[in-house]
Amino acid sequence: NLSRFQLSRSFKSATGHSPYQFLLQRRIARARAMLAGHVNSLADIAYACGFASQSHMTDVFRKATGVSPGRYRQDAAG
Repeated sequence: NLSRFQLSRSFKSATGHSPYQFLLQRRIARARAMLAGHVNSLADIAYACGFASQSHMTDVFRKATGVSPGRYRQDAAG
């Protein structure tokens, strides 16, 4: 029985992140795991992780990690 604002505020006080930021962190973590396995294409990984497109994943991933998903995959391969 909480409003969206109350839920968001309670969530942030409990986790330290807004619900949207928490969701992005989960998506990025899943993308990192999938990129390390490097079986699927970047577009397939983006859609599997819930991003709207490969470019959306690339923008969010680069902002969060400092490297592009392609570069992350190369570095993970060794």
